[in-house]
Amino acid sequence: MRPHNMVEDHVFEIADRLTAADAEFCGCMKCLTDVSAYALSQVTPAYVTSDEGRNHALARLQSPETTAEITLRVTEAIAAVKSHPRH
Repeated sequence: MRPHNMVEDHVFEIADRLTAADAEFCGCMKCLTDVSAYALSQVTPAYVTSDEGRNHALARLQSPETTAEITLRVTEAIAAVKSHPRH
């Protein structure tokens, strides 16, 4: 298995949900990727290289605390990108 950052999956999922619900968010690919990049640089990665590591990381990522932290970082990223879009 190649190394994979499990946090990416959760950031993308939460970012997709929150940006789709925000009528004021641009939604272009540049803004969407900027949100994900901003949020990912604010959270600790969870790289895995095995199914056991994947299961362990998934359990941690599904905790309410971790979900809240990622949601907060994505929310901050959306606000930052909305106030300073790069297009």
